[in-house]
Amino acid sequence: MPTARLRWVQSPAPLRLTFPAQPSALAPLRRTLRQWLTQAGLGADRTADMVLAVTEACTNAVEHAYVAEQPEAGTIRVDGELLGEVLRITIVDGGHWKTADSDPNTLRGRGLAIMRAVVPDTFISTSPAGTTVELRATVELHALH
Repeated sequence: MPTARLRWVQSPAPLRLTFPAQPSALAPLRRTLRQWLTQAGLGADRTADMVLAVTEACTNAVEHAYVAEQPEAGTIRVDGELLGEVLRITIVDGGHWKTADSDPNTLRGRGLAIMRAVVPDTFISTSPAGTTVELRATVELHALH
């Protein structure tokens, strides 16, 4: 049986993305984010979780943050960095926070719960300047066979 070796992953350059708060920007975001997370050494499951959580945060910004303004005026910024074994991704919009729908029968409004389910270290702060979502995860080194 081959011996497993640890692979030391060199941190990729920080991720810095800014894009319009429009649904058409989400697919390119997912592709770019998946590639960056793979370069950072995340496994397939952790990558899928992070892509899902970031997509949920960005979808919330697309659908809710800029409702009062013209959607073309809004942007979303996604920053990512790997510091040692700690991955941090921050999603920032300049729009307005929308209070969750209190109707328990609605089929919408599950994005925050999904983010927290797949990335427990999810932090959300709101202000008149916009909303910031910070996702943190510990990255484990992968064994190569």
